[in-house]
Amino acid sequence: MAYERDFPPIPAPEPLWRERLRQYWTLVRGDRPIGWLLLLWPTWWGLWLAAKGMPPIWPLVVFSLGSG
Repeated sequence: MAYERDFPPIPAPEPLWRERLRQYWTLVRGDRPIGWLLLLWPTWWGLWLAAKGMPPIWPLVVFSLGSG
């Protein structure tokens, strides 16, 4: 038929903020978290061992953010 297309319609462009957020997320390798997870798990384990239980919240936050 004359109104049918042989190709899919062109999608609407992504908003600029969403595209930039996606690019930044890829830059910091947020889509592949194995790097920071390999640092985070031993950090948490060390904090739990050093505190002999649940560590205080402030060192837990600081070390967790530092490993990422």
